[in-house]
Amino acid sequence: MKDRSDTHIHDTTGRPPLELFMEQEMMALQPLPHHPYDTSEVALRVCRFDGLIEFESNLYSLPFEYGGDILAMKATENEIFIYSSDLTLIAHHERVPAGMGEKREEPEHRGSKKVRYGLEPVHDAFCALGEAADLFLKGLKDKYPRNCGFHARYILRLKEEYHCEDINKALSHAIRYHAFDGKSIERILKAKAQKRTLESHRCQRAQEALKKALPPIKQRSLDEYSILLHHQEEKDEK
Repeated sequence: MKDRSDTHIHDTTGRPPLELFMEQEMMALQPLPHHPYDTSEVALRVCRFDGLIEFESNLYSLPFEYGGDILAMKATENEIFIYSSDLTLIAHHERVPAGMGEKREEPEHRGSKKVRYGLEPVHDAFCALGEAADLFLKGLKDKYPRNCGFHARYILRLKEEYHCEDINKALSHAIRYHAFDGKSIERILKAKAQKRTLESHRCQRAQEALKKALPPIKQRSLDEYSILLHHQEEKDEK
């Protein structure tokens, strides 16, 4: 077919298609990219406080300190990549077929029960909630010296539904009434805050990135507009 179609004389042009291709089209073609186009599925996922994220009914492990964080996930045909908020790769798994209900855990993501359920792995994440977090944590330790890690995780789990700013306000409110426990924070949030979605988080991050990319906007003096209007009036009078 190649030898016949490319070399026969075309009825319209009166020339072989291959000859026209070499003359007119070949020079306009661009080389293929060195790397194939990335068709991976990209999505946001909330890390559960058992150190797992869910995708297509399967579970993939992460280090426990990422519990409650919103993370970026990239799913290729055969692999799962999970990135932190600054796009650092924190986990890599073989992709399990959809609907299998399987769990993939890496040994380095798992520690002893003391590490798994204690306060230390989530201490920094809790303090990052806001200015009130450190003072609330001190009260939490005094009230629950043995299982303050449980309450800290319970509160951090609320990040799945509420903004950190709202959780920080709830912590401040709870401090005034010495309500140092996870259930109290949850009740305050239900009464005073609106739940967020992953889509709203995505939009917020896009707005922040756009704000950084755009030049600063300076408000002009209203006198400048008055001068322009005055000049326009003079032109109209002439």
